[in-house]
Amino acid sequence: MPSTTATADAEQLLAVMPVHLAGPGSEDVPFHLGAYFEWFRPVTADPDVVMISPCKRATLSRSPQSPAGLGRLTLTVRDDLLGTSWSATFDEQAPSEITASVLYAFAYGLDQWPGLVLHGAKGQQAAFDVLRQAGWPTQSRDGHFAAMSPDRLASLSRPLDAWEKETVLSGSAGHGTWSITFSAQAPAILAERAAVAITRRAPVLRGRGELPAAHLPHLTTSVAAEPPGRGTVAPRYLAGPGAGEPPRLITDQRWPNEPSRDGEAMTSPCGRLRVEYGRFPESWLVEAWPSPRRGPMDFRGWRAAFSPSTPREIVEEFLDVVADSLAADADLGTDATVVAGPGMSLGETLEPLTAAGWHMRLDSGMLTLLSPDGHASAHIDQGHIDPALGLNEILELERHFGMSIDMTGAPEHSWRAVLTGGTPLHLVRAATAAVANPAPVQRNTLDLPQQTRTAMAVTPPSPRPPARPAALAARVRTIPAQSTSPVATAPATALPPNRPSRGR
Repeated sequence: MPSTTATADAEQLLAVMPVHLAGPGSEDVPFHLGAYFEWFRPVTADPDVVMISPCKRATLSRSPQSPAGLGRLTLTVRDDLLGTSWSATFDEQAPSEITASVLYAFAYGLDQWPGLVLHGAKGQQAAFDVLRQAGWPTQSRDGHFAAMSPDRLASLSRPLDAWEKETVLSGSAGHGTWSITFSAQAPAILAERAAVAITRRAPVLRGRGELPAAHLPHLTTSVAAEPPGRGTVAPRYLAGPGAGEPPRLITDQRWPNEPSRDGEAMTSPCGRLRVEYGRFPESWLVEAWPSPRRGPMDFRGWRAAFSPSTPREIVEEFLDVVADSLAADADLGTDATVVAGPGMSLGETLEPLTAAGWHMRLDSGMLTLLSPDGHASAHIDQGHIDPALGLNEILELERHFGMSIDMTGAPEHSWRAVLTGGTPLHLVRAATAAVANPAPVQRNTLDLPQQTRTAMAVTPPSPRPPARPAALAARVRTIPAQSTSPVATAPATALPPNRPSRGR
């Protein structure tokens, strides 16, 4: 009978690197698909079927005759429009963090941008670009193009004739080699997600007893730190919404506030910007138009919508820049800034994300950026562009047809920001800068999701220096003795907050 000490050692939670040697872990992907994406299991389903997507185009099943809760998972997707199908298969020994990254991104995409996750296998080189940037050397050999991890214990390979064969991501497991296999028509964005997940520099969490014994000499482990309860978190796009408080503009700008259909609304003094925010769940809708009296045929305005779980710091920084633009318009006697904006290229708009290490690729007129941790993405629609244009030429353009920024890695903290095509590029840049801002934010760290815990830097609050009661009391006693006669004093003046003025 094992001792209590041995059992405790086996259950001790460790932070482990690299992920491809850490074993499968315990992420319950099917549970999250049902709880957050409304996937379900029909009563009449095949016994191997685990879940079906709400649109019934995607089916997640286990390998036949596998024990309950175990066995290889296969995602099969049917494209009714094109009459084709594709699949992705995940070994039971594959690290669950990689499986989760792919399946959560697919389920979220099926809700928000189905065109990217249903059709075709565009941009297959993107996954190899991610691996190459992470230091994985590539080579062509035996009719395959492959990238190999620096320790040579994981690889991504595909046949040179990629339209006929599968792409396989593989690594070592406790009983051989695990693999994740994408069929020839599987969307390339899913293999890219898997590549980002396997190259994350953040450790994964495992119980000591979950680690494959054969891999122990190759693993770097440390005891996982307990969340401090309250502290600062970075990056902010993973931090969740934060405490529910009114938007700062209500107090800082004194904008008129009134009830709205779903909560409350505030309108700028010039009447050209309206911000609606819900009471519960809290969300934001920003609408702008060229003049205070918006005509029924005036289509020159734009909208920005932020879903309830968007970190409030991102919304507030975006609103700050919008308010600054309105103030600049008032000072200059113009209405151009908040509608047309200063000249700016698309590349300048995305520079905060690319400077923060987000990986960019072009796919059928859609610019897609993926965060270094793989949990967030940005999509910029360029419409029907000239196919002869290269990426650098597109980044020099001064237009877009809409943009979204999505956080998909942790279903309970998923959020989305959508800016319509009329949004001036300098305000699109304001959104990307708010997302990429490296400044940490205050959070209750016990609320942080398990899926992104190791991708965040969590710092406990600095302890306050202890008070010295005796010295403080002595100081207080000496104050009256120093005043021998009443002295007229000027009323105290509150210092303004250290924030730029917005003019009128």
